[in-house]
Formats: sequence, C-alpha cells, structure tokens
Amino acid sequence: MLNRDEQRPQTANRITVVAHMMTPGVVQIPGDVSVTEAASLLEREQMPCLLVKDTDTRFGLMTPSDIVKKVVAQGLEPDEIEVRAIMTRPVQFIEYDRALEEASTLMMSTGTPILIVTKQAQPVGVLTAKDLLQQAAKPADPV
Repeated sequence: MLNRDEQRPQTANRITVVAHMMTPGVVQIPGDVSVTEAASLLEREQMPCLLVKDTDTRFGLMTPSDIVKKVVAQGLEPDEIEVRAIMTRPVQFIEYDRALEEASTLMMSTGTPILIVTKQAQPVGVLTAKDLLQQAAKPADPV
C-alpha cells in the first residue's frame, strides 16, 4: 500500500475514493483500558482516534477531545477511568471504495467528523473531516 504522501487522488472523469484520502491503519483497544494508557497509545501511534471495541457489537471512538472534555475538564483521574466511559458513540463506518462525496454526506448527516474505513467489514483506516478539507483545498491537477 502506498504511504499517504504517495497517494494521488484521481481527477478528471474519475471519482476520488475514500481509500485515497484515509489514514491507513486503525488502532483498536478494548473498553476496559484506562484513559492514561489510551492517551499514550494515541500519542505513540499518531492517530486521530482509537477504535474502542467494548463488546462484540458495541464500538466507540476515543479522541484527544474526549480526554480533554470528559476527563481533564471534569477534574477526573485518567488512571481511574476506562475508555468505555468516555468513548463517543455511535461509530460511523464506510467502505474504502466509496466516493469521497458519500463520506462527506455521511459526516454531515450524522454530525461526526471521523469515519472508520472498512474493507470487507474489517477496519483498515480512518477518514476525518480534516482530510476532506485538505482534499477540497488542493488545486486540481491539470488534465
């Protein structure tokens, strides 16, 4: 797989798909991990979020914003809080081969700035609203 700098969105008559703009890889953790451990993992992996698998069917996301708003601002101890207590739900998923326009529509309709990208129902990447904004700000390639 190409790294992010080598990925080129398709232009002209081709549609840019989610796989071209996503951050490859998903860091998944169980719901009983402490916020302190999760924060360290977020920093070490340089990911925009962690996918929390609380049960076989219950997923959530944990972002730096969740830590600030739901732990730090509340004066709670991150060592004593499990990520399941602060994770954001529901998680929105999108297949890697879907058009960026569909991802944008999904983000707007659900109010979520982060989508977990899947390939055959397995998490393979993360797409953020920031990724979409960066795509929109790029000048079009000459045809």
